Amino acid sequence: MLFGSYLKNQEFITNIMELLTLTPSIPNTNPLSLLLAILAGVMAGILINYFADVLPVSRRLTRPTCPKCRQLIPLKNYLFNYRCPSCGNKKSARSLMVLILSILSSILLRLFPFATLGFWASLPLLVFLGVILVIDVEHRLVLIETSLFGMALCLVYGLLLRGLGKTLLGALAGFAVMLLFYLLGNFIQIPLIFPREDHLFKPGSMGCKHLISDPSHR
Repeated sequence: MLFGSYLKNQEFITNIMELLTLTPSIPNTNPLSLLLAILAGVMAGILINYFADVLPVSRRLTRPTCPKCRQLIPLKNYLFNYRCPSCGNKKSARSLMVLILSILSSILLRLFPFATLGFWASLPLLVFLGVILVIDVEHRLVLIETSLFGMALCLVYGLLLRGLGKTLLGALAGFAVMLLFYLLGNFIQIPLIFPREDHLFKPGSMGCKHLISDPSHR
């Protein structure tokens, strides 16, 4: 029985690995495949817009609110209506732009998949990086919540694809690079791009810097 359980676990791990790594070596132009890629891109765009709308405001998953009247927006209106039902305020052009770019990115991932990462396994990374980019551009924030989620997501991918040793080594290298940027941000000012009081890695924009620089958190 133990051997049978071991075989089932190995089969499960093998299936996960196939989902992550088995990708076509040539562009997949099958019409049905492209249609699925478009639908996947729509879903990715909706998720990116939703997370970018609610996380900077509430830091948790809640119903979206109108940026003008601050009233909760029903899910049906949020998905299918570009106006707030309370005040009539239109959604920003960013929502449509994100949706279009997500569809295009999804199609490109389907046509030109990564060598070691499957199309469907690439979508969570697309959503994660999209959320990081939109929040950073709009609010100039890197939320600790999204950073922790990214760490967990990349840990799973790293363990499945590279193993524990290489994953920890990559994480250490990434931390060293971000620490270097943090230290450089304290000494290098770019007034033409960032005002002095609002330079890169400003206090509170990243959780790790806030913990490092604020003695009350020690």
